[in-house]
Amino acid sequence: MKLSRIPFWLAATVLIVVAFVGVGGWYYYTTSNRILWTMVHVSGERYSGDAHLLEFPGGHVVLIDTGFDHFTRGALIPYLENRGIDHIDQLIVTHAHRNHYGGVVSLIDHLKHIGEVYFNLPPKSQCDKETWSTGCNYQHVLQTRQAIDKAGVPLHNLATDDLLYNNDKQDIILEVVHVHDGMSKPIGKTDINDTSAVLRLVYGRTTVLFAGDLNRKVGDYLVDENFFLKSDILTAPHHGVESAASNRFLNAVDPKVLMVSDSAGEWQGARGARMRRFATDHHIPVYVTGLNGNVVVTLKRDGFTVEPQHQAGGD
Repeated sequence: MKLSRIPFWLAATVLIVVAFVGVGGWYYYTTSNRILWTMVHVSGERYSGDAHLLEFPGGHVVLIDTGFDHFTRGALIPYLENRGIDHIDQLIVTHAHRNHYGGVVSLIDHLKHIGEVYFNLPPKSQCDKETWSTGCNYQHVLQTRQAIDKAGVPLHNLATDDLLYNNDKQDIILEVVHVHDGMSKPIGKTDINDTSAVLRLVYGRTTVLFAGDLNRKVGDYLVDENFFLKSDILTAPHHGVESAASNRFLNAVDPKVLMVSDSAGEWQGARGARMRRFATDHHIPVYVTGLNGNVVVTLKRDGFTVEPQHQAGGD
């Protein structure tokens, strides 16, 4: 029996459809099985600041800190626009310094949607001790929290052991390892940096520790109290400066990679010397926003890759 020939247009159409389905399936598989973390450069040439953008499978978006407001408007918001991100499901502020929360209101004004904000109120007595220009300003913190409330965005406090994101099917969690209120025993009174929420992200085999601006007092407390700190990737506490958490803390984390949100001058100067030495002595690759620009980490169930915007040496 003689078979009918398939018209060329029909064969071509089938091939095109199969190709589109294949590409679509590949894109869905890759994006639904990875976390994309961007350490956005919000430090400029001489400042320090944090902004960590987490894009989870299924489109859930988390932002940890914002940087100063002018860097939010000049760097973070343009980055979000270039990525086509018009919403943030969870905005987490680690502590009450403007190089970590200063851009919250600008983000609320700019984005189509912010699902909720986590932002602890600092102790006024400790806040008032910080008289330098970029230190904690209690009235500014209150005004920012009031602006969040006025915009109708749910505002929450953070507490130790809070589970912020959980995806059992993907084996993903984002949780609060520890947060100190700046006053309570057994730690007692601390500066505002030591009220930083320490966050842990776990995806399969990979663990990331976001240390905020953790300094020595609380960092050593976490070691002494045997908190589980070991992680594959560590964001350098307090931008890697001398007052940051001690080498005891760094040894307890034992990171394979160190991520630093800081200007090149700060990191390469005297204030970054101790942490630079630690990274060198332990053969730890370092990525610094002031040297490498935006740094993108792709996390999968079985590992991770790091892609800096610029290939400048970070250590």
